Parts: sequence; structure tokens; C-alpha cells
Amino acid sequence: MKKGLSLLLAITMLLSLAACGAGQQKGTDAADSKDSSIPSAPFSDVTVKTSPDKYTWYVKNYVGKNLASVGYTSLGGDRMDSYGAGYIQLILLTPNGEYVDIDSEDDLKNWRVVGQSPAANTEIKYTFMVDDEGNEYDSLLDFQNIEEIVLALAPVRGEAAAPPLTDINAAADRYTLYVRDYTGRNLTQCGYTSLGGDRMDQYGNAYVRLSLITENGDYVDIENDDELKKWYVTEQNILPNAELKLTYQLDAEGNEYENLIAHQNIEEIELFIMPVNASDEVSGTPLAEAADDAEEQAPTVSDGGLRPEFKAAMDAYEAFYDEYCAFMTTYNENPTDMTLLRQYAEIMDRAVEAEEAFSQWDDEDLNSEESKYYLEVNNRVMQKLLDVVE
Repeated sequence: MKKGLSLLLAITMLLSLAACGAGQQKGTDAADSKDSSIPSAPFSDVTVKTSPDKYTWYVKNYVGKNLASVGYTSLGGDRMDSYGAGYIQLILLTPNGEYVDIDSEDDLKNWRVVGQSPAANTEIKYTFMVDDEGNEYDSLLDFQNIEEIVLALAPVRGEAAAPPLTDINAAADRYTLYVRDYTGRNLTQCGYTSLGGDRMDQYGNAYVRLSLITENGDYVDIENDDELKKWYVTEQNILPNAELKLTYQLDAEGNEYENLIAHQNIEEIELFIMPVNASDEVSGTPLAEAADDAEEQAPTVSDGGLRPEFKAAMDAYEAFYDEYCAFMTTYNENPTDMTLLRQYAEIMDRAVEAEEAFSQWDDEDLNSEESKYYLEVNNRVMQKLLDVVE
């Protein structure tokens, strides 16, 4: 059986090389390449632009970094990162809405960044306050067009593809901002509890109330941090990127105040929340151990002579390659898409794990039905890989 496994792994690697080659050659004549037979690397770090002045900065590339090496925890209890004279909050989006203790270095080290929004190199624009003589302050900001960056996380060494992240529009100016996407966030990552006892979120100079709605009408004590950690957002009543329009109060001379709002068209956003399900939390289990999870859900009786744990492992293996082939088909059609390039290295790591999990059954004493099913799965996966290569 190991001969068949080796062939399958070779085809997997061949498929990855073919994809890399496709990414290199698209839109490029062979004569322009030093050696078209040598595929380009499937992933390369994004080079972030340097700031030309104090007004313009560019979003960093966080993908691939361990969370402990990203930003810092502020005295106010948020994970932040500095950009010149400004500060941007880092929103931590875990696979199942789990809480991340940003005050614990050990907890931060358990997570890695697999996606971000806005993307690296998105432009951050600042305007500065001025004194009575019209001179700009060096460090007092009047406006910034991006206030938060969402980081999609996965457990270190665990499997998790980058989820689709909503691309929130950058604020056009201090009069027009856009509603954030709260879906999937742990409740601790949604605003703050005000002194008045409301859950609020700040948008520029405006404040919006976050109204929490539970499925069964359960009360959520927003003054209790431990209580907030138990919930995550499943829906919101105002869609992300809805315009939040502001007008400012005027002084006696008709000049606008810098931060006193006269009117805002959105004052409340309803967030529908559910308890974080501990049984669904991602613990960093690699694909090689996925069969153990599947085994718990498998029937306790044999299926046509197949042991439940064996059948679950084979089905998990084939299901991964269905996902793998679907990804490679998309990647082959868009080999220069940076989002797909970021996911490429990840899915190749998972392919290695899948092969390791599959190969473990070589050391088992398979009965005749299991040996037959093993080869059937092997052949079906091999054919799927060949179809993608073609």
C-alpha cells in the first residue's frame, strides 16, 4: 500500500508545482523568464510601502505572524498597533468566537494570523488638529480614516483556512463613516461598556449603542467581563458598510465644533448573540488527529466490515482532498490573487498532515473489506488530483 501512497503524495506535489508554474507564467512570455521550467514560490511576503509623510501610512502585513508578536495591549484593555502619530485597534476574530486573553502572553502565543481586513498596504490617512493660530499639532489627530483592523486567527499548528472577511470602506471624512462587521466576534471585541451602563462603540467622534439580543431572551451582564467572554455575535440588524452620517454643532460664529455631534443617522445597532460553544472550540488539533474527532461521531457498529474509526478516517481524508481540489481549481484560474496565495502554503501543510494521517493505517492489520476500501479511497483521490492537473 505504501507504493500507492507514495504515488499519491507525488501527484499532490506535482499538482502544487503545476499551480506554481501557472502562477508564474500567466501574463508573461516564456522569453521574459530566466527559466520557465522553474516554478516561482507559491507565497512571498508582502512588501509594505513606507510612509511618505506624517499624513499617510500603510496597513502592515499581519498574515503569518504569531499573535504575541503583533501590536500591544493598551492600558484601556485593547489590542492596539501604532502607526505614526495614530493608533489602530486590532480586532481578534477566532474561528468559533472564542475569547483571547490579550493580557496573557501565553494565550497570545497560541494563535496565529491567517487573514486580515483591511489588506496590507491599504492607505491610512490622518489630519491633525490646529492651534488658535492655525498651526498643526504634531501628535494630536483630528481624523483618521481607519480605526480598526480585523485579524482572523487560527490556533498555532492547527488547521483553519482564512475566513472571508468583510472589506469595510475607509471613512471618507469626519462626516461619513461605515458600519463595522461584528459577525463572528467574541462580545469582548464589540465596543466597550460605558459609565452609563450601555454597550457602546465609537465611530470617529460619534458613539453608537450596541443592543444585545439573545435567542432565549437571556440577560447578559455587560459589567461582567467574564460574562462577555461567553458570547459571540451571529447577526446584526444594520448591514456592514451602511453609511453613518454625522453633522456637527456650531458655535456662536457658525463654526463647527471639532467633536460635538448635532445629528447622526444611526444611533443603535442590534447584535444577535449566542453562547460560545466549548465543544466547537478549535484546540489546535492537526489534521492527523481529525480521525479521532470523526470517530466520536461514527456509529458504534461496523459498516460493511469496516471499523467505525477506520471508515471515519478514510472519509475525513477524502473530504479534505475534495476541498483541496476545489481550492486548486480556483487557484489555477487566479494564480496571482494574493488572498489565494496566502492560503496556498496553508493548504499544502494540511496536505502533508492528511498524508501522514492516511499513512498511519499502513501499520494496521486491515481486514479484506478495509483493504478494499483503502484502495478505493486512494484511487478516487488520485483520480481527483489528476483531473485538476489536466
